[in-house]
Amino acid sequence: MRRNSANRRIFTPICLLILSASFFAESRIILAQNAKPGLDSTGISTIRKVTEKALSETVGYQPGDLISQSQARKILLELVAVGMKVPNASQILARVPADDEFLVTALRTDQGMKFMRQVATLPTGFDRVDHLSRIPNGQGSVLALIKGPDGYLMIKYMTNAPGGKELGKMLTVDQGGKDFNGSTGRIYTANQLVEQIIRELSAKPVTRKS
Repeated sequence: MRRNSANRRIFTPICLLILSASFFAESRIILAQNAKPGLDSTGISTIRKVTEKALSETVGYQPGDLISQSQARKILLELVAVGMKVPNASQILARVPADDEFLVTALRTDQGMKFMRQVATLPTGFDRVDHLSRIPNGQGSVLALIKGPDGYLMIKYMTNAPGGKELGKMLTVDQGGKDFNGSTGRIYTANQLVEQIIRELSAKPVTRKS
C-alpha cells in the first residue's frame, strides 16, 4: 500500500505535466487555425493613404513618377507611426533607387521629368532605362534619349517590339547588361512599393478571436 501511495505521489505531477503540455499544444493548433492574414481591406487602404499623403508633400510629384529612397523611407516611417511596422523594411528600402543615383538625378531634370513620365507608361520601362544606364556608355545614351525628341520611343521599341528584344539580347553580353530584357527586381514607383509592403504585411498572420 505504501508503494502504491508513493507511486501516486510521483505519477500525479507527471500526469499534470503531460495534460498541461497536451492542452497548450492543442491551444496552439486552435490559434493557428484561427490565424488569418495580418492585413485586411482597411489595412490596405491605410497603406495607400499614408503613401499618397507622404508623396503629396514632394513638390511636383505625380502618380507613376520614379521614387527614391528618401521618399520610401518616409513612407515606411509614417506606417510605423500608425502602428504598421513593415517586415524586412531595410531590404525593401535597398531595392529603391538612391537619391544620388544616376537614374534618379537624370530623370528629375526638367527634360528628364518629361521623359520619365513617358517611360512610366511602358511595361518595365524603368527597368529598361536602368539596365541601359549600367552598360558601357549607357548613361550617355540615356541622357541623349532624354534630350532628343521622342527619345522614349527607343525604350518603347526595346520593351514592345521583337527587334527591341533582340537588341536587348545583344546588349546582355556587355558588361552590366546581364538579363537586359528582364526585370531588375527593383522598386521604381509608389505602386510597386505599396504592393511589396502589402505582400510583407499579408505574410505575417495575426491571431483574431473567432
